[in-house]
Amino acid sequence: MTAAAHHFARLLALALEPGGPPVTATAPVRPESFAPGTTRVRASVLLAMVDIVAGQTPDGPGKPAVGATMDLRLVLLSSPPTTGHLHFRCEPLRVGRRFVVAETELFSDGSPLPFGRAVSTFAVLDLGAGMPVGASRVVPVEGGSFDAFLGARVQDEHTLVLDSSPRLANGPAGTLHGGVQALAAELAAERVVGGGDRGLAVTDLDIRYLDRLRVGPLTASARQVPSRTGAPVAVVRLGDAGSGDRLIGHATVSFGQL
Repeated sequence: MTAAAHHFARLLALALEPGGPPVTATAPVRPESFAPGTTRVRASVLLAMVDIVAGQTPDGPGKPAVGATMDLRLVLLSSPPTTGHLHFRCEPLRVGRRFVVAETELFSDGSPLPFGRAVSTFAVLDLGAGMPVGASRVVPVEGGSFDAFLGARVQDEHTLVLDSSPRLANGPAGTLHGGVQALAAELAAERVVGGGDRGLAVTDLDIRYLDRLRVGPLTASARQVPSRTGAPVAVVRLGDAGSGDRLIGHATVSFGQL
């Protein structure tokens, strides 16, 4: 029996906690979020959760969301948990009239030390109420993994193509969800560096959201670039194929051992 095609954000099963700042949230570690053949939650899935949590800053959940994500960088300091829950704690660093900058720390159950840290910038826009407080029911992921749910197809050895659909959309901004774009970027980068075959993990994911996907489909074109340490690094160009492959986003993806 095929699972219902729930929205990407709902599949994260993120539960925002009342109060704030800081904004806090939890989510179960889901095997569907693992990179294939591993017990490692994909960095882009973690980034998608950070995007939602930081989007409630500075007022907290249940109040107007801050606006549109401009950029988001996630650095993994150690391996994410393989079971239990993920915990998020987000504090505003700067709250201005036009932009909000926030830092989010990621924890495993019972750990006082974060396994990851993220910094985000949001443009202040009136997008209505943010995500409600409370537990989010865990629902099946169609295809058995977030990779399969995304449905990206290979155009060539450097490029993936992703059709827009309501289940992947960020409705208020009229584009693809930021976490969806990050996952497409991670998958494209992984292909060009051979990350899956080499047992490498994403240790640093830095993405800039430059414009909306107006027509679609989305293209994610990756190329490997030199790095000072010799660790694999790829840059990914996100384009709108239906609009002359206009640039809509840019990601830098670094790989290593966790």
